Amino acid sequence: MASDTQHFRGNGKPVHSDDEIIKYIVHNTEAPISFIRQKFNCSPGRAGDLKRVALKKAEAAARTKKTGKTDWREWFKDSKSRQDLKKQGSFSQDHAIIDVEKLGMKGKPIIIQVLSDLHIGSMAANYDAIEEITEGILNTPNLFVILNGDLTETTAMFKNALAVHSQSMDIETQHEVLASWLDTIAPKVISAGWDNHGVEREEKWGAFSHIKHMLNRRFVYHNGLGRLTVEHGKASYELLVSHKITGVSIFNRLHGVKRMMRLQFPNVDIGITGDYHTPDVETYYEGDFKRACLMCGNMLINSGYQKRYFTLYSKMNMPCIVLFPDEKFFSVQMTLGEALGVASLKETPYL
Repeated sequence: MASDTQHFRGNGKPVHSDDEIIKYIVHNTEAPISFIRQKFNCSPGRAGDLKRVALKKAEAAARTKKTGKTDWREWFKDSKSRQDLKKQGSFSQDHAIIDVEKLGMKGKPIIIQVLSDLHIGSMAANYDAIEEITEGILNTPNLFVILNGDLTETTAMFKNALAVHSQSMDIETQHEVLASWLDTIAPKVISAGWDNHGVEREEKWGAFSHIKHMLNRRFVYHNGLGRLTVEHGKASYELLVSHKITGVSIFNRLHGVKRMMRLQFPNVDIGITGDYHTPDVETYYEGDFKRACLMCGNMLINSGYQKRYFTLYSKMNMPCIVLFPDEKFFSVQMTLGEALGVASLKETPYL
């Protein structure tokens, strides 16, 4: 081998070993000597010598049938490394703690309105109502929101072409409009979550959701079931949130979320869901433990699909939660007006 004084560190060892350089050249036989020299910071003579050795190895390998080798330990090590990288790059979280004091509402009751199934971009959506809700969010100091899915229509494919053509905006425009709306209400958003119209449909078509990316960069984001702990002074409230929860009964839309709370989340105070477009609220006791559930309505007041398969009676109610500070008390209300009435009481309304 040619000497390479420029390639040695102070300890007399080369920065890159012969084996490392040869291995690279075997897999990149077309790499010119000038490139090899620059990449590995070695002299032209050493690069040329190592390339000749590497080419002989490559030729010998080509004359022999290749035999593969799989070592499960190596693959496990690689998979664990990829898991770490995936977790490091993830913006989703299953649990988040919200400190109401940081929202500027220390010592005051707050209202959390849950928004779901707005279906921005649909020809059937009530845009006046969405605009009115937005103005209420912006102009009510103690009002905050949870975004619980189906914020856009996002119909590129469906059972028939009618659904695709029943949109007032193309999907790219829906994304742009949603981004603009999110920027407007961002200071009042507590959390956001997955859905089946936007996130799941986009993942089904291209394994990537622009809406998910839009939400999880701006807010606390749940990519499935989500838990929120809301700390309000000395009081603490546990919320379970998901756009869709299985087990819905035709006679009780809240049956699925109630069952899940009972079986999996016995310490949760309030369960929140949507998807079925049927607004509902319920407060109840299990033993000595007070609990509540709610389901959002929807903004599709003139949907042909909804009229064919579900109901003629679309309801736009977006239920609200009232949380009092210091002494634990919560209330769920069907409308913001009702919630504002409860929140304005000077004393905690036990009776």
